Amino acid sequence: MLTFALFVGGAVVGIGLYSFLVLRGQIYEAARETLRQQAERFALQLEAQPDAERMVLAGEQIARVTELGVHIATRDEVIGSFGNTPEAGSFFEQDEVVQALADGFGYDEREVDGDPRLFVAVFRPETG
Repeated sequence: MLTFALFVGGAVVGIGLYSFLVLRGQIYEAARETLRQQAERFALQLEAQPDAERMVLAGEQIARVTELGVHIATRDEVIGSFGNTPEAGSFFEQDEVVQALADGFGYDEREVDGDPRLFVAVFRPETG
């Protein structure tokens, strides 16, 4: 019985370590890619709006339906902030925004009120 418990316990520990070490990275990458795709879809929906007022209304609706925090900004000003978002005052200094302005896409993970949060920013040069 002890030998059986040792082999089964070893297998359970091995599978647990595999899941923690290998699959964790894959889950992290999948979450990052999902956020990127979602942000790009939102950007397309916002760009399709005829004017800034409708863009703000669409951003507010996206935040309400998805329960995500959404900022809408041009290269130099925040047009609107909706949902559960951190302070917009330092918006252009946030790592994901700096990355997005340089590369078109930025991603960051940081704590807000003690909870880990994922942040993504998309900059579309065609529309600013």
